[in-house]
Amino acid sequence: MKHLFKLITTVILLCSASAICNDAELTRHDSLTIAMHDSIFSSVNMRSEEGLLKTRATLERLLNISENSWLIHHYIGLTDYNLAIMYFGAEDEKKAGKAIDLAIEHLKKSSEQKEFSETHALLSACYGMKVG
Repeated sequence: MKHLFKLITTVILLCSASAICNDAELTRHDSLTIAMHDSIFSSVNMRSEEGLLKTRATLERLLNISENSWLIHHYIGLTDYNLAIMYFGAEDEKKAGKAIDLAIEHLKKSSEQKEFSETHALLSACYGMKVG
């Protein structure tokens, strides 16, 4: 059941990404970017800080070579948001605060480049964490 959910999520993301990007075909870099989505959620499900940090490092490298940097900024923001949740749970407020600030920074860059409702929703969640 878990694998079916991942498969459906990946298919939906691939279809929506191609519609959003207005391209009939996704580049290899774009496909890798979308695959990072699964890596983020796998790491969250396993509560793996190391997995999230590795995914974030891969996304940072993709940022330098991909044409769709708005999506990569979104995923980096999502990764930082999840790291912040993990750090708050471990009561490490210094790391959590830094992760939230980085998430906000990347989500702002993403929303400046492309209007994407999920980015705005995640950005508002980050501001909520910062206030609360």
